[in-house]
Amino acid sequence: MQLVPAYAYHLKPPFILDITAEKGLYFDLSTVLSTPGKIEFYTVFVPRKRIERMLESKKLDGIIIGVNPTWFGDLNENKYHWSPAFFHDRDEFISLPKNHFEYVDDESLQGHILAGVRGFYYHHVESLVRNNNMQRIDTIGEHEVLQLILRERADIGIVSRSTFDYLRTHEHPEFNLLHVSTKPHDSFARRILIMPENKELAEYIDTRLQSEDFRQRWQAVLDSYAVKNNY
Repeated sequence: MQLVPAYAYHLKPPFILDITAEKGLYFDLSTVLSTPGKIEFYTVFVPRKRIERMLESKKLDGIIIGVNPTWFGDLNENKYHWSPAFFHDRDEFISLPKNHFEYVDDESLQGHILAGVRGFYYHHVESLVRNNNMQRIDTIGEHEVLQLILRERADIGIVSRSTFDYLRTHEHPEFNLLHVSTKPHDSFARRILIMPENKELAEYIDTRLQSEDFRQRWQAVLDSYAVKNNY
C-alpha cells in the first residue's frame, strides 16, 4: 500500500484544530481521499516557507492540500498539476452591526481601520495601506481579528467564511452578532497541488475527487463541522 503525506499550512479552524490529536477538516480530508489497501494519505502541518522550499528544490514527496494557483504564482496552471476544487471559500469583510460595513470597491475601504493576520496578503488592501488611505492592524490569527472587531480596536476585519462559521457555531456564539458584507474581499477554490511529473498520483486524486463516494462522504464531513461550500 502507498503512503502519501498531505501537507497543509493553514493552522486555523476548521482545517487544523489539534495537530497532536489529528483533529480538523484536513485530517478528515486525508481519510476520505484514501482507498483502503491501495493508497493512504496522512495530513502533515508544515509552515508555508517550508512548503516553498520543497517546491523550489523539487523535493515534494506528497501533495499540498487546500491551496490555489493564485497563491503560488501559477495563474496559467503550467508549473504544477492542480486538482479540481474540493471546497469553495470566501474571505469576508466583518464589522460591528452598529457600524456595519458594506464593501463596494476599493474606494469604500478608504479611511477604515482593518484587522488582518500578520503575513497574510490582502490584494484589495495593500496599496491603500501603502498610500496611507487606510490603516491595518495585524494580529496572530483570524480568531484574534474577530476579537479586535468586538473590542472596537478596528472597524473591519477579513476572515475566511469557513473559519467564521466554525467559530461562531462551535466556540464563540457572540460572533453571530457580527455583520458580514454582502460582497466579499475574495472568493476562491481550495484545491490540491501535485508535482506534474507524478502523473499517476494526479490521476488518482482527480478521479477520486470527482467520484460520488468522495462527494457523499466529504459532504458529511463538512456538515459535521457546520461549514458549507461558498460558491
